[in-house]
Amino acid sequence: MEFTPKKEIAKQFLLLITGGEIDKAFANYVGSNFKHHHPFYLGQAADLKDFLREEAQRNPHKILKNLRVIEQNDLVMTHSLVKNTPDDLGTLVVYIFRFENHLITEFWEVQQAIPPSMINENGMV
Repeated sequence: MEFTPKKEIAKQFLLLITGGEIDKAFANYVGSNFKHHHPFYLGQAADLKDFLREEAQRNPHKILKNLRVIEQNDLVMTHSLVKNTPDDLGTLVVYIFRFENHLITEFWEVQQAIPPSMINENGMV
């Protein structure tokens, strides 16, 4: 079996769920003890999968661009730009993954919408 860095697994997982391939993402990359921390859904894999399927139907042209990816021990963090459509200003999302045996076992996300105008000359990306 070929070694795959955890940061590559996290990126592939995000690309699959963004593309609506929820079942494939979970089958390939999620461990049996998975839990997530989305505040508006129950914390098991099935609950997150249901939400992600609904989201894929609402936004079939979603775009994800990973801006930064950091791997440290059993944790991976991605700083990503997510757009529901190409014209959408987007949302910056920090996804945090915890791994066991190269499978995702825990998942967090923190989001911040990009406003139409901002004072900071550095922008958000």
